[in-house]
Amino acid sequence: MIGLLTIGQSPRPDIEPGLAAILGAPTVCVGALDGVDVDAVTGESGIETRLADGSTALVRHDALGPLLQDAVDRLPARVRLAAYLCTGSMPAIGRKGLLLLDTGALLRGTVGALADRRRLGVLSLPSDLDTARECWSPYAGEVRCAAADPYGEGPDVRRAGAALAAEGAELLLLDCMGFTAGDRDAAARTGLPVIWPTGVLGHAIAALSATEKTVPVIGEGERV
Repeated sequence: MIGLLTIGQSPRPDIEPGLAAILGAPTVCVGALDGVDVDAVTGESGIETRLADGSTALVRHDALGPLLQDAVDRLPARVRLAAYLCTGSMPAIGRKGLLLLDTGALLRGTVGALADRRRLGVLSLPSDLDTARECWSPYAGEVRCAAADPYGEGPDVRRAGAALAAEGAELLLLDCMGFTAGDRDAAARTGLPVIWPTGVLGHAIAALSATEKTVPVIGEGERV
């Protein structure tokens, strides 16, 4: 069984079906905000995430570490492989015997391998648009950014992708786990290659879970 950690609330119907299509293995999703007073840990700035009712909230950075550690502790004991459902930088947490995948690190490695010396078009959440260029510039030859909202409250993915293509982008990055396979397909209508975080994560998990019985026990707080 594969553990999934969302910084919002579970379930994540926008992410779990895409992963299931790749993995073909059972998953269990735990949310950092499950059973939590959301108003007490959110604010005007932070990491945007989806709640169980489909709305979004900004989780304060200072609250994130303890919330995620509690979520890790609530994963079933038999879960030995888990992953963050977030493309941002996550705190160093974990538990003994759990291999915890940092999706943001996987995505940065993928972008660095594909976008070196190329013009990367980043489709960013509106709440992250101001920092998107700085975040991705170390991994690409040049970065252009446009706002797109997978949660249906802001700019359209297809239009944002078309705008970036018109600016000379050579490939597109969907910079949020909330972007679905449908969003990927909409961005791909530009004719450009699209980096889809759920696809990157799903195939990384599949590669590891093929040898899951041989995953070593690691120390608390260690992750990849």
